[in-house]
Amino acid sequence: GTTITISASYATCAVNYTMPLADSPPLAVFPGVRDSNSGFAGGLMGASVGSLGGLVNIDTSYATGDITCSDLGKVNCGGLMGEAGGGTIRSTYATGNVDNQGFFPFTQSGNNCDNQQFHYPSHAGALLGRITVGTLVDSYATGRVSTRYGNIVCPYTAVGGLVGNSSGGDARTPGNITNSYWDSDTTGIGFIGWGRPSGTFSAPTGGRTTTGAQTTTALQSPTAYATPSGNPYAAWNWNVDGNSGTGVSGNDNPWHFGTSSEYPVLQYRDITVGQQRLTAEAGDSQQAFSGQPVTLTGSGAGVPGFMTLDTGERLTYAWTQTGSPPAAQRVTLSGASTARATFTAPTGLTEDTTLEFT
Repeated sequence: GTTITISASYATCAVNYTMPLADSPPLAVFPGVRDSNSGFAGGLMGASVGSLGGLVNIDTSYATGDITCSDLGKVNCGGLMGEAGGGTIRSTYATGNVDNQGFFPFTQSGNNCDNQQFHYPSHAGALLGRITVGTLVDSYATGRVSTRYGNIVCPYTAVGGLVGNSSGGDARTPGNITNSYWDSDTTGIGFIGWGRPSGTFSAPTGGRTTTGAQTTTALQSPTAYATPSGNPYAAWNWNVDGNSGTGVSGNDNPWHFGTSSEYPVLQYRDITVGQQRLTAEAGDSQQAFSGQPVTLTGSGAGVPGFMTLDTGERLTYAWTQTGSPPAAQRVTLSGASTARATFTAPTGLTEDTTLEFT
């Protein structure tokens, strides 16, 4: 079959997937969603499975939108992709929250993992809902994962911080996942979900693995591939396009690490660092007399509470007076959580005074 490569791509929109019946519609393909008796939803792509023909490789790509799935049948939801069924996924990340409200294998008497009366497989992961064959390399996810029934692990069903279900290999030792991580602080989950070895229809003992779980500090503190020594990203520099290149040993340096309080972002071809990191400007300096009203205006792209077009991050504002001014110079900010905060210049000052805000 044909091999398709998706490179240097991104998506920032939220995906809200709903299919009322497990067997309807018979086949529909939309950006981020694929239906064929099963539901697949992801921020960048719904699924790449064998029925699509060939293999799909994805590199240097990301998704930031939230994923919400509601399905009376079987559904796989992931921040980047619902199901990866072949090819290689490398140098990718997802930051959106994943909420899978699809049907999980519960019997009428409750959660009985051994009873296959209902066996609609529904999986949820911050990066991939499920990976069957193929490989996942040099990737991470930070979004929070939630489901209708909590973090259950039963036959056919799994929830995980990075990948919900790794059925290409037992998730306790997922051989098809390499140098890939999830933020266990932000995802709310400290494990990769259950991986069902082929032909096994009962939940294996200890079917969760913490391999790949990292704290926020561990994922943000590195400022280069090998700084500090032994950090999770040491092997993440690679030759993306296969050309000789100008980087280390021909590698293309696809990641930018920012400061020690930022996650890495991509820098390859048309993917720029600026479109992935929010910046804000507190406005020009102003002069005011005692007792006069002053308005602080923050400039930047987007509207508070909505996602920006470029990053998919939700914008919020939090104005504050910096330093430790004496009581006579302290002011009360109104609208500190909005783009335009106001205050009244202090009275009773005997000389010109500088007040600073961020």
